[in-house]
This record gives sequence, C-alpha cells and structure tokens, in this order.
Amino acid sequence: MTGATRALTAPDAFNCVAPRQSARNKGEDMAPCLRGPLRIALLLLGLAVPISERASAAIDPTLALFLGYSKAINVVAISPNGRQAVTGGQDNLVRLWDVPTGLLLRTLDAQAIRIYALAFSPDGQFILAAGADATLRLFAVKTGELVTTMEGHASDVLSVAIAPDGRRALSASKDKTLKLWDLETGQLAKTLEGHSSDVTAVVFAPDGGRALSASADKTLKLWNLETGQPESTFEGHGDAVTSLAVSPDGLQAVSASKDKTLKLWDVGSGHLLRTFEGHPSETTTLAFANGGRILSGGADRTLKLWDAQTGALVRTFEGHADAVASVAVSVDGSLAISGSPDKMLKIWDLDGGHVRRTIDLQSETFSPNGYRNFFKGVSAAKTADPAEVDKRLREKGMKRGDPVFLRIFKADLEAELWIKGVDGFALFATYPICAWSGQLGPKLAEGDAQTPEGFYTIGKGQLNPNSRYHRAFNIGYPNLFDRAYSRTGSHLMVHGACASIGCYAMTDAFIDELWLLVTAALDAGQERVGVHAFPFRMTDERLAAFDWHPWADFWRDLKPAYDLFEESRIPPQVSVCNKRYVVQPGRTDSKSAPALRVACPQPPLASTRLAPVALPKPDHRFP
Repeated sequence: MTGATRALTAPDAFNCVAPRQSARNKGEDMAPCLRGPLRIALLLLGLAVPISERASAAIDPTLALFLGYSKAINVVAISPNGRQAVTGGQDNLVRLWDVPTGLLLRTLDAQAIRIYALAFSPDGQFILAAGADATLRLFAVKTGELVTTMEGHASDVLSVAIAPDGRRALSASKDKTLKLWDLETGQLAKTLEGHSSDVTAVVFAPDGGRALSASADKTLKLWNLETGQPESTFEGHGDAVTSLAVSPDGLQAVSASKDKTLKLWDVGSGHLLRTFEGHPSETTTLAFANGGRILSGGADRTLKLWDAQTGALVRTFEGHADAVASVAVSVDGSLAISGSPDKMLKIWDLDGGHVRRTIDLQSETFSPNGYRNFFKGVSAAKTADPAEVDKRLREKGMKRGDPVFLRIFKADLEAELWIKGVDGFALFATYPICAWSGQLGPKLAEGDAQTPEGFYTIGKGQLNPNSRYHRAFNIGYPNLFDRAYSRTGSHLMVHGACASIGCYAMTDAFIDELWLLVTAALDAGQERVGVHAFPFRMTDERLAAFDWHPWADFWRDLKPAYDLFEESRIPPQVSVCNKRYVVQPGRTDSKSAPALRVACPQPPLASTRLAPVALPKPDHRFP
C-alpha cells in the first residue's frame, strides 16, 4: 500500500486500490486523456494513407502503441514439459506463462520492438528470441538473465530453432539466408544460402544433422548442416510458404502457405503426399499433434485439426477475433496454444474441442511492464445468510464459535476455511478468490502492489467491520519473518468486493461468511486465527514444476507447513530462525495460532556428568 493510503482516516480506506501518485505515474495517468484525441488524429491520417491488414508489422512502434498493436501476439512456443508457454509480439517483451493457471511468470526485455521468433531449448532451461532488429538473444528461464546475444543477419529474423542436443541454433531471415549458431559461444558457425526470397521458417530434423526451411519463394529446402548445402528442394505451393513443421520421427513435414493450403511431404524423397484444403484464406501457422494429426491456423481466425493420413478435417476451433498468427502443441498432444493480433492468447483442449483458458493482454490485469498487478472480476451478492451457514455447519457436526484456520492458494484462486473438531480440523468450505494482485512470490515493499505469501495471524484488533470493501481482516503483514528482511507494507487485507492492489478480495458475500465464522471463533476464545498464504497447492509435482523460479527456495521453506497440515489436519507451529521459517507439528489441544516468534531449534544438551579428574600421585616423602 502507499503512504497516501495510510493518511486516510479509515484504517483501510482505499485499502489495496489507492492510486499511486508518484511522479513516474503521472505521465501514465494522463495517457488515457491523450489516447482518444491521438487515435482520432491517427485515424484521420490513416484515411489519407491507407494501412493494409498485413502492414501492421512495419508500423513505427511509437504509432503502434496508440493504434493498439503493441500487445499483438506474433509468435508462441510451449516448453518441452508443457508447463510453460512463451509469447512475443509487437512490443519488445517476451512473456513467460504458467499454462495450467494462466499466470504471467516473467517478462524478458528482448529489445527488438517486434518479436517474430521464439524457441525453448530441449531441456526447457533457455528461451531463444529474435525479431525485427536482426539479433538473436538467449535468455535463462530460471533467472531471466540475458545469456548470449548473436548478431549477423542483415534483416528481420522470422524463425528460430534449437537443435535436439541444445548446443546449436538456426535462424531464418528476410535477408534470404539461414544461419547456424554455436549457442555455447554465441559464434556464427555457418551461413546457408539458396532461397531467392525471405526465409520464413526453419526446423531441425530429429537427428540434428539436417534442417528444413521454408520461404516466400514458394519452396522448402532440406539442408545438410555439415556441408551447408541443400540436399533437395520441395516444390508445389502456389504462393509464399508461411510455416513449417517436422513430424516427431522426422519422416514427414507439413507446410502452410498463402495459397490457402497445407501440404504433407515425404522428407526423404521430397515427394508431395497430400494437400489439405479448408481455410478460405491464407494459412499462417501449423504444428504436428499426437495421433497423426496436424493443427493449422489461418487468416480466417480459426484453427483446424486434420487427420494427416486421410486428409479429413477433424475439428474447427473458433474464438480469435483476428488472424491466428502462431500455434504450438504440447508434447503429449493434449493442448495447444495460439496467439493472434487480437492480443489474445488461447489455450485449447484438442480432444475436447474447447478453450481451456483465454488470456487478454489488453486487460487491466497487466501493467505496462507486463506483470499482473490489477486483477478484478464481478462481485457476488452483497450478503451471506447466517441461518444457511448455521445449517451447513450442523450438517458437518460443527458450530459457530469453533476454532478456525484459513489457507490461501494464489495461483489456484482459492481460500479454504477449516474448523476444529474432535480429531483435528475439517474443511468447511472452499471459496473462490475474486481478485489478488502482483505476481507469484512474497510481498517485498510498500507500493509494490504485491499480495503476501507466508504465515500470518488475525486477532480481534485486526478486524474492520466498516471497511470500504464491506468487511476486512488485516492479516498482519509484515510479520516477524518479513521484518527480518526489512520488508515494508501496511493494511494488507482479506476483504470484500473484487478489486485488489495488494489484498485478497473475496466478494462481499464470501467475506460475510468468513466474517461470521472468524469473529465467532475469536469471541469464543480463539486468540488468533492462523492464515497460511501459499503461491499454489504445494504438491511435490507442482513445486518441481516451479524449480526454475527465483522464489523456489522460499516456497520450499513453506512446503513443510503445508505437508504437516495435510498429514495431521492440525495447524503446525511456525517460528523464525536465522531469517527462515521453522515449522514443527501443532498441538492437538491448541485453539489458537500463536504469533510468530524467534525460536531456533536447540541442540541436544551436553551431559552434566563430570569427566574423571586425574589426581596427583601421593608424595611418599610425607607421612
């Protein structure tokens, strides 16, 4: 929260949603006022100088911001484990996403204005990005750091691929060449020449010794990377080839073209095996899926799933509002990801034929730097029914006033309320979180718009029944652990409504229900209610999937508390030692979650038995 927020009379007036008024933000605040007139002026200019649909890639980036192209998606790629996806577009940002949750994990500044090409390394540890500045950049996924920069092309790089061994990369460019790079040194190993126009796509064969390229000259070429010479040329398209993919076994290739078709080729012989027709306009992108299927996207705004062996159209996917610019399929073939100039990223269930998730890059969810810092939804009804809550409690053998315990899972958008019974705590209800802000990871500083993660408690003094957002519990940030790292912030709440800059917004109805149960427990003698805020459900599989993340070590310190509660259904005791959380089993007879304290595990006590002492020998000179 900001200093301005603290100056308000109500303790949490504007809590979590107060606008930041720094000098840095004033220009941003004025942007909406200027955007309308500027767009009108540019529209009038556009009437005098028409801009074609395909010309957006060449628009000056400054104008592109006002014309709305800045977040158009040009390319998508999916990690080998299917867990992350990466997108690039008309701005200079490469965005890394968590596929199951749709959360934005990281942004990488590719400094290229327009990103046209992306690829994951086979181990998923690196991302190769390239675009309009003719430069390739290799980033480390775990740290986000730029590892290598490769320069050598004379024009836009339109496609990149990384070899199966992860040591080499290929790039295709509008300068009519392909270049082979050594990723370990960043040095250019070889230039491949032979196409007579833009080289639009390139892929490695599974053996890593050959590669296939596609071009606006209507052909495909199979290259021997040892000699740098083409082994064969595939001809048959009637217009520029726009995209290319090789089957997992390397025996077949499929190409897409402006001639509205897909063509399936035998890689060994170069023979055309089959032509797929169904897109009414140019085919822009494609990928192999499992089960002998091909997924294509086109300027007609649809994706089409084909049977590669029969040529039959299996299914059509609709949902984009503009051309499908790029598509990628997970290794197991269960899902696909598509991007478009409509600024939408869509995750598709290929077998079910529906959209699993849509991510709108124009949404207020994303700030100018690309991170999620304002997430909001529609508030539910304004009140909860106490009689209905009491009925549900009775059905579970519970009552108002029993001790309660809260667990929050950011990425899952869920909060759990547990109520104490004879044999430990039992789950009463799981509530959807309507809004939280920031990224996965702990809150670090006042004004960072970040919702906290860690272990907190709520006492009576932290309740606000008259919050601007209906009702609110202050979770007690910063706790002892946060203060050990000099972290700052205030008025971090679980509250009603559905807007957040730093808090967990539950809607008014759900905060009402939580309020009934939390306040009843405190009134009945529970001194403090424990609140455990996790980034996600801390399963071994989920934590392993985020092993690359910069906060992975912090999350590993949270996991013992999750595991202990999962095993015992008793909230664990949490303390702090040497700036780390220390977790021990909870007590079955405990009604309250004690506030955090410094408590380092004590070493075993040394034995109090005295060691034998060597006595001097008697002096026989004396009687």
